[in-house]
Amino acid sequence: MGGYLILSSDEWCDNLREQGGGKAVFWRKRKTFKAIEHGEYIYFMSRKRAFQSRCIVGRGILKESISTNPVEAWDRFGKQLGSSHKEAFINTIKKLYGTEDLMIGCLVLDKVEFLDEPISIHDFGIVYQNGTVSGKTLSEEECCRINDTFRKDE
Repeated sequence: MGGYLILSSDEWCDNLREQGGGKAVFWRKRKTFKAIEHGEYIYFMSRKRAFQSRCIVGRGILKESISTNPVEAWDRFGKQLGSSHKEAFINTIKKLYGTEDLMIGCLVLDKVEFLDEPISIHDFGIVYQNGTVSGKTLSEEECCRINDTFRKDE
């Protein structure tokens, strides 16, 4: 069973960690997602200044992948999109894409959890090229190394 490493913002992670609940929706401009199967892990990565590298901060299990517009996404998922309120979410979409009148892909995640301390991807032997924008598919071996860290964190 493989997984997917995806670049997330600190704000997205902080908002989801604060609200708890074990569910999250990672949204992106690309409407389709075929990198992994439903039931596999998506790992959240952010750049932590203290480490001077990209770090894994959390994970969730891919439940479904849908395409919708931002307003409908908020109406269905609300704060699970990682924003504190609808206006903040819509404004982020406008800032990134110049409009809110577009379709976005939503990766619906279940069993979301965060590490107490972020861990550099280099500690897992993962190479993530700087030019990689959307994310990276991980091997079963890489996922096992990461998952062992979550078990230790429990």
